[in-house]
Amino acid sequence: MNFKKLAVTTTMTGALGLGALGLGTGLAHAVPEPPPIPVPGVPNVPDVNVPGVNVPDVNVPAVNVPDVNLPAVNVPDVNVPSVNVPDVNVPGVNVPDVEFPEVDNYFRLPNGHIPPGQLKNAALINGVANPFFNIPPGQLKKLPEVNGIVNPFFEEAPGHWTLPEDVFPPES
Repeated sequence: MNFKKLAVTTTMTGALGLGALGLGTGLAHAVPEPPPIPVPGVPNVPDVNVPGVNVPDVNVPAVNVPDVNLPAVNVPDVNVPSVNVPDVNVPGVNVPDVEFPEVDNYFRLPNGHIPPGQLKNAALINGVANPFFNIPPGQLKKLPEVNGIVNPFFEEAPGHWTLPEDVFPPES
């Protein structure tokens, strides 16, 4: 007699039998579906007789408003002489771009600069999270640090700051 084969067969039979027993027990203890909720028919509402309401007429006396005679106002014509405004030639002004190389490097913009307003209004600049996003300029001038970064706009003239190397995001 092969005991190994007998042991495997007995184990499998027992496992299947216990599984079936457990499944049967689970089905026996399952909660039955609740009965359907009865829907009532049309409710019986009795007629209600509301008596009429007698509202008497109200006589409002007439109000005598006299006419008001306003005298005519004589507004004379005003002749404004023409004014000769000569053309003015305004010389062109060369305003250099204000650049922050540290900011350009932080946002990985080596050959460009950040357009006006983007530093305050863009959550991401060139795929890098913007620490200055949504901070009003007046408040930005009063913060020495913004999200752990030295604020370049803190009560000083632009261009006075540098970012530490550990602040730069990793190259990807």
